[in-house]
Amino acid sequence: MIFLRILGAAFLVAGIAVCFAEPVLLAMGIAWVAAGILILALAWWFTGASDKQTRLLETGKAGRATILEVVDTGITMNESPRVRLKVRIEVPGEPPIEASQAMFVSRFAPPRVGEVHEVRFDPQQPNDFAFAPASASPVATSPVATSPDATRTDDRLGQLERLANLRDRGALSHEEFESAKRKLLAGGL
Repeated sequence: MIFLRILGAAFLVAGIAVCFAEPVLLAMGIAWVAAGILILALAWWFTGASDKQTRLLETGKAGRATILEVVDTGITMNESPRVRLKVRIEVPGEPPIEASQAMFVSRFAPPRVGEVHEVRFDPQQPNDFAFAPASASPVATSPVATSPDATRTDDRLGQLERLANLRDRGALSHEEFESAKRKLLAGGL
């Protein structure tokens, strides 16, 4: 955020200087002033969002959120997708609360429907919630017996994801990926 503040201030000062120094370049100076104001506003907004998350994690009410819905918004930043999450927050002894929030998530470990995470939230505004830091991965719920077929399917999905990752990074050609995928799905890997 410091970089954005410095950049915004630089545009603002340079724009004002150009406006006064060279009246011929007035339009350019005004554009630089506008860019500086926009950059400073973004820095202020990002700082406010970060402060809000920190405040929620420090003072918010603790609960467990079960992810009910994950919808891609079509926006990405630094290859991280922005999704809209719908969750059900449960606090022992209180009725569950449904909340919704858009956030950027890891494209490598996106949240999935049914996962349960520790959260902190504002009881007056339940849509203001933050995943607790220890909740980078879902909370383990009660142990569930899995069948060998389910374990095998999970293992195949994991292997298929690793193959796709290798293809995306360029380590496998499209043909090599398709061949390995066919073998995997046929049970040969």
